[in-house]
Amino acid sequence: MLRTTLHDVEVDASDLVQYLDRIVLEDGSWRVLDRLPRYIQDRFDPVRRDAKLELRDDLPAKCPTSARHLVYPQFAARSAPDPMPSTLDSPQATAITTDAKEWLAEAA
Repeated sequence: MLRTTLHDVEVDASDLVQYLDRIVLEDGSWRVLDRLPRYIQDRFDPVRRDAKLELRDDLPAKCPTSARHLVYPQFAARSAPDPMPSTLDSPQATAITTDAKEWLAEAA
């Protein structure tokens, strides 16, 4: 969770993330080869109950659906995230999953 100010409203931003870890055994020790996050869901909650957060209409369309609130503040600050987060419905997630399946098949 992250507390930030967005459009003059203090908000808590929270994300639900699934990680795909690839773990290898090398020289008798297990280690994480890589960790790839896939964003499932996120949201903004105004800190003050009486606060009304109004998002710009033009920005959410630029953001991946399940990571919209994660990247929205960056677009609002005129800075696009690079790389864009991988979401479950994105081509990046499909590529990550395909790569992981191939990696597992090679190890078998």
